[in-house]
Amino acid sequence: MKRIPIILAILLAMLSAIGCGGSDSPANPADTSTDPDTTSIPESFPGEVRFTTSGTEINGVPTRLRGMNMVDPIAQATWGLPEEVGPYSRSYYEEARTWGAEIVRIPIHPEFWREDIAQSMGVMRQVVDWSAELGLYVILDFHGIGMLHQGRFEEAVTTTSTAEFLEFWRLTSIEFADDDHIAAYGLFNEQVNLNSPDTTTAADWLAWKADAETAIDVIRANDSGTAILVGGLHWSYDLSLAVAHPIERDYIAYDVHVYPFTPDFKSWEEAIGEPSRTLPIFVGEWGWDVTGLYDELDFGEPGEYGPAVIAFMNSHNFSWTAWVFSAVWDPRMLTDWDYGATDFGAFVRSELAKGQ
Repeated sequence: MKRIPIILAILLAMLSAIGCGGSDSPANPADTSTDPDTTSIPESFPGEVRFTTSGTEINGVPTRLRGMNMVDPIAQATWGLPEEVGPYSRSYYEEARTWGAEIVRIPIHPEFWREDIAQSMGVMRQVVDWSAELGLYVILDFHGIGMLHQGRFEEAVTTTSTAEFLEFWRLTSIEFADDDHIAAYGLFNEQVNLNSPDTTTAADWLAWKADAETAIDVIRANDSGTAILVGGLHWSYDLSLAVAHPIERDYIAYDVHVYPFTPDFKSWEEAIGEPSRTLPIFVGEWGWDVTGLYDELDFGEPGEYGPAVIAFMNSHNFSWTAWVFSAVWDPRMLTDWDYGATDFGAFVRSELAKGQ
């Protein structure tokens, strides 16, 4: 699904023309956060996250992690447009923690990452460290949209290549292998056959399975223990084909994205619920707005989708991260960068407040 408004694509092109984020940029942009004075820094995290068919566990103890997707921190650090992407600051992550998030999913768009790889890795290190200080588990998500074996992708910011995909995970697994609050690596945001988006085929799944297993081997050469999330087909919604052909590697879970329109393709139960009997699943994205691509009316009457998706996730003990903690990217949780909440944001905050 399209993540960034057209105006941002135009702004990105303008910034590229004047050299924003180029090779002369510092490897790690200045920390614009305020000094931490209200949030205690944990001595250590409770333990390593494991995703199972019974739910999520930490040190063998059943645990449901709930949180949110953040804005791509590389955009925040390099664009100089906080009114569009929000602040590159510790306070942004602190606000997510204040809302009750226990885990954050951090999307890294291929186009932003490759602009200056050394700088990008520095930005990723900074936000992972901020998250550690605040007691947040982290999922690092390579935010491609399309299919590697076809070489076709949804838009410029989500376009990549097999070589870049593997290099991203080689460098990332080297850098973050020892960070015990990395809950998982999100291998590839959304697999979708853009030549035939309304279908999912065994051939597409087997092609993605082969690419995923190659990347997992690259990661495992450096990091033997962190869980790896592999998305289904149809924008990471449909896992039905993975049941007969699961990923043949250790410490694997499956990432699904559940929006108001997804039942038009297959029911939640067929695409996700039934596969969860044999596959460990994490819900990496869900959310709604009142107009546009994520309109809750695509699901039913106003107010029906939110309670329904929560009930579905609760019934299967899924951990989740809602999309997205932004005042611009949709479906947005914020009305502004002073952290006012949309109806969707207020709903997420109320769910986070419920805790375990």
